[in-house]
Amino acid sequence: MRTLLLSICLLTNNLIAQDQLFHFAFGDSCLLAEDENQLKTFAINLRRSKFKGDIKLVGHTDSKGNRSYNDQLALSRARQVRSILWEQGVKNRVLISSRGESQLKEREVSRRSRASNRRVELELIPMKNSRDFGEAKVQIFEISSDQSSTILGQEGTKLIIPAHAFKGCSIGDKIEISLREYLTRESALWANLSTMTPEGELIESRGMIYLEAKIGNKHLQLARGKEIEIYFKDRKAGDGTQIFYGQQFDPTVTWVPGPKAQPCSWTIVNNGEKRNGVRQHHRRICETSEGVMVEDEYFTSDGTIMAYRRRDTTGDMSSPLLTTRLGWINCDRWTKSDIVKTNFSVPISEEEAIVVYLIFEDIQSILPFATRENDHFIFKNIPLGSKVSVVAIKPDSDPEACYFARAEAVVGQDFQGNFKFEKRIKSEISL
Repeated sequence: MRTLLLSICLLTNNLIAQDQLFHFAFGDSCLLAEDENQLKTFAINLRRSKFKGDIKLVGHTDSKGNRSYNDQLALSRARQVRSILWEQGVKNRVLISSRGESQLKEREVSRRSRASNRRVELELIPMKNSRDFGEAKVQIFEISSDQSSTILGQEGTKLIIPAHAFKGCSIGDKIEISLREYLTRESALWANLSTMTPEGELIESRGMIYLEAKIGNKHLQLARGKEIEIYFKDRKAGDGTQIFYGQQFDPTVTWVPGPKAQPCSWTIVNNGEKRNGVRQHHRRICETSEGVMVEDEYFTSDGTIMAYRRRDTTGDMSSPLLTTRLGWINCDRWTKSDIVKTNFSVPISEEEAIVVYLIFEDIQSILPFATRENDHFIFKNIPLGSKVSVVAIKPDSDPEACYFARAEAVVGQDFQGNFKFEKRIKSEISL
């Protein structure tokens, strides 16, 4: 069985390794039936392969028709291929461009050669492993398997790990805990992280971490029923945040919600206890899994409230998130769902290696572009009226540097860009 699975895996990888060609009828942006089936099969194999990287689509036409018409037709063909990939559940980012009639595959001497030129070329662009963790420093801690441990990260994240937390450990085993913290926009940017769900919904972060546990080269998982308490330094009880877990849908990590905090429920502590034979003491608390949130206390005499006091600790105390998993963990909350959303396009005439992000002014959120069409970088489902910084980055031969440009914008208003790239040291860039 293991040999069969390995053979299937190798076959799947071979099927997606080569560049693909998909063909169209004359003057049409709909795929030929055979090519559409081929594309759907390719999409299935691509998902199975768990490929990490972008998909590049280039649309072409034959030489019939004028240049402007052919440029638009070639773009429509690339869009059609992208739509089918998305319909088939492909999550990778797609970059599309149009070459019109400018790059004929064959000299047009027959109907067959013209048909060969009516195509979309698909190329897979693997993600570079060097961007997996960005600039965040790995912090190593050693704990004992049979003792409760408290770990404090350099950026302020605190972990409380109970005794016997991990599967497959013996008493006294030494466990290596590695922690990476991404608590600022800058650290998230250089790790190519985002604040969005796989469906493209925007969320707001209080901080992200990557957490691992090992004995030697053996990776560990939490034991059944065990939880690690995580304290993010900017999180307060009742601020609407919850735990999210990361999924590596390239070129970024996207986030799916974990369990929410238990809702507030009232507990009667004292209900009419007499004091001095006259006053009756009443006290109740509303408690969540985050700790005491609201406390009511009042005194009555002959049914009349004589004194009343409420203590509300919402937002006053640091509060843990509880995780039953390791890996990518995010302290997030949903942004307002009733705001009108729109797509936002950023025009930049640059080479394909460029990446573009939106940095939000009013919320702690960062988004990479969703797709590219020729020289337009497109962001999807952005709240209308959001004030954002558009950040564009080009690589430099020095891994510690880059070419950096920034422009301010309001989503929904006309944006021209006017980017001026300057060589900068990454560690000196402030967002």
